[in-house]
Amino acid sequence: MTTGSQGPPAFEAWVSVEGRALKRAALALCGNEHEVDELVQETLVRMFVRWARVSRMDNPAGYARRTLTNLRLSRWRRLRLELSTGNPRPVERVDEIGAVAERAAAASFLSALGPKQRAAVVWRYYCDLPIGEIAVILGCSEATVRSQLSRALSTLRRVAEAHTAQEVFTQRHEDRR
Repeated sequence: MTTGSQGPPAFEAWVSVEGRALKRAALALCGNEHEVDELVQETLVRMFVRWARVSRMDNPAGYARRTLTNLRLSRWRRLRLELSTGNPRPVERVDEIGAVAERAAAASFLSALGPKQRAAVVWRYYCDLPIGEIAVILGCSEATVRSQLSRALSTLRRVAEAHTAQEVFTQRHEDRR
């Protein structure tokens, strides 16, 4: 991309290259198809409004990832506040992430994590970003990212072990029938 006066065609070209990766990351962060579409749309709207400045950045995709993460964390905080004040929104049914059982299990495992741990895991292991870039996205130190990842992996191990134990119990119970 050139750094001259870039209008909507340059933005559309960027979205055609980066849009799918942004949506995949949002799906991993949220686990809810409806929220994914809203998050990606809001992220892209914010980028479009600031495109003249964002397009001159070294890493517009990094700006998009940070915006997406911040929007997700803000929504999570708002929901938590609504629940704590007694004004809950109707609970939406979490859509299936895909027909593949492994993806559904991965989504269920990720749902056991808090929002910052989930974001760190998604950006590190799903999107293969380096620790330094994740620290920038989350607005924290690299040590904090490593700590979040360590705690998240520990939680995921416990969830996976419990899931495996449940499968073994279910299989044994079905075999006795």
